[in-house]
Amino acid sequence: NPGETKPGLAYSYYEGKWEKIPAFAGLKSLTNGVIEKFELPKQKKPDGFAVTYDGYIEIPADGTYTFYTKSDDGSRLMIGDTVVVNNDGLHGDIEQSAVIGLMAGKYAISVHYFEAWGGEALSVSWSGPGIAKEIIPGKLLTH
Repeated sequence: NPGETKPGLAYSYYEGKWEKIPAFAGLKSLTNGVIEKFELPKQKKPDGFAVTYDGYIEIPADGTYTFYTKSDDGSRLMIGDTVVVNNDGLHGDIEQSAVIGLMAGKYAISVHYFEAWGGEALSVSWSGPGIAKEIIPGKLLTH
């Protein structure tokens, strides 16, 4: 239980050249802030950047949830310390998904993303009990 949280996700923006999601612990971010949902912040350049998003997601009911990341280039979604969706590597705009069982409550959620060159895209969706596939609503995300 994270206790008191505020709306939005904490994000950090990085620049560099990668072919897979970098080890962010060894990098210095250029910008940090809060963003409403999983979307690309205003980047300083069109290629060679990465973003981390950290916060909590409110799971409304016990059940099985499917999480999706659609990205160009790589992305990874974690619930707590568990990698749920691994969509890493150099590629065009493709979607990967995975299923996880969760009980109602707040969970730590993180998404790591990088853009090498070409187009850039990131969307994070879910589906679950009573929820048709949709972009995760900002009202369920806090930090």
